[in-house]
Amino acid sequence: MVTAGQTYFLLPEGASVTFEVLVSGAQGALTYQWYRLTPDKAYTSIPDATDAVYTIDDIASGDAGEYQCEVYDDVLLETAWSPVFTLELGTGVPLAGMLGLAAAIALTGLGSALMMRRRRQ
Repeated sequence: MVTAGQTYFLLPEGASVTFEVLVSGAQGALTYQWYRLTPDKAYTSIPDATDAVYTIDDIASGDAGEYQCEVYDDVLLETAWSPVFTLELGTGVPLAGMLGLAAAIALTGLGSALMMRRRRQ
């Protein structure tokens, strides 16, 4: 059985992301191959991505998308697939959250200005 911890990542460009799979019930040597899923759900193998962990350093806009790992057990002669990992680019703060943050900052500034004004009187 192939499992994973976190499978959804919302990160800014330039950050780093690590996808990791965990395998239970294996009997033989395991081989790993990571794939990128194209928009039409075709699998494109990622060269040299042949470990249980796959890291993308310095994320760029072209890295956003879905990834999956194929795991092969050479004794059981079985292939298993990991959950799908999703990488999206962004700040991690939704627009509504940004607007709320901006409003809080503005109100804090206004409150501070009023307090200063009262102290001067």
